[in-house]
Amino acid sequence: MVAFKTHSQIPEAQRPVGVPLDYPAIASFIKSMPSGVEKDIAWQNWEYSNEFLRSNPLISQMAPLLGLTQSHLDQLFILAGSRQV
Repeated sequence: MVAFKTHSQIPEAQRPVGVPLDYPAIASFIKSMPSGVEKDIAWQNWEYSNEFLRSNPLISQMAPLLGLTQSHLDQLFILAGSRQV
């Protein structure tokens, strides 16, 4: 079983700089989620993921908070998929 830390259990020095502060609407959305595994996973994904899946329901739920429509998301993921790293 994977042990996830909650947002408050992660020392401030280990948190990525600026991510939650740059997007207060996302931080508020996650904070408003009911306590539990889903909320903890949302924090982990938001703060530490370097990969985002278009099929993740949280992506669709958070998009409007960033001013993105579902069409914008589709275009963003298509563009990202066409880029070579």
